[in-house]
Amino acid sequence: MLRKLIAYDFRCTWKMMVTLFLTSFVAAILSAVCGIMQQYIPFDAESVMYTLAYAGLMMGQVFLFMLSYLGALGTILISGIHYYKKIVSDEAYLTFTLPATVGQHLTAKLVTGFVWTLTGIVVFLINLIIISIPSALLISDTVPDTEVVSVTLQAADVTMIIGVVVLILALLATELLLAYLALTIGGVIANKYKALVGIGLYWVGNSVVSGMMMFAAIIVSAIFASLLPLSVDWTIAVVIWLCAAVVGGFGVLYYFFNRKLLTNKLNLP
Repeated sequence: MLRKLIAYDFRCTWKMMVTLFLTSFVAAILSAVCGIMQQYIPFDAESVMYTLAYAGLMMGQVFLFMLSYLGALGTILISGIHYYKKIVSDEAYLTFTLPATVGQHLTAKLVTGFVWTLTGIVVFLINLIIISIPSALLISDTVPDTEVVSVTLQAADVTMIIGVVVLILALLATELLLAYLALTIGGVIANKYKALVGIGLYWVGNSVVSGMMMFAAIIVSAIFASLLPLSVDWTIAVVIWLCAAVVGGFGVLYYFFNRKLLTNKLNLP
């Protein structure tokens, strides 16, 4: 049943997500085009038309740059809207007529939201590379060619890189679970404007709870790492992995607390 729920959630959200990704991708391309035009199209510096054209290209580049962020930021918003509609809103009772447990519904929303958010991050990185093309061209025109320096990665370096990737994935999942939990709490404590209450709780939680989470992760990781007789590189690697474990622990806490609220407070089967 879990696989069917995941497939259903993907079917409900893929059109909005693909539209979001395409919009941000096109915005990144147009932003790069504006930057290239500023550098390579000859204008008469003393004319008013030059000033207006240059200012227009600059404003367009900034606006399109901001629009390209949609690929990363909009995924959490759309995932949260889908979660609210299917789990918390007044119409959510239809969701729970399916022969599935609360945990399966919550897990399905987590999987689909996580996949879309991770895809949004990848799209954002691609957009960032595209947006950086004008700057790269400018540097290549002004800076002479330099000698390529080879870098050899040690075992500690590879461990750190993998740890950073795991930490980022843990942060994404935990952030998504915090958003879902805030929307659930909004549905529990509010009779009206549940979505607005949930958004407000997420805003506060993202500022306060996430800050406390990272502070606890850094402190706990530093204490444990200091007790181990390791080199500096391996100490940093251990700290990163311990931070990922602490962040993942918060995510697990959010998941089970949310499941408990859905079962006991919203009286879902």
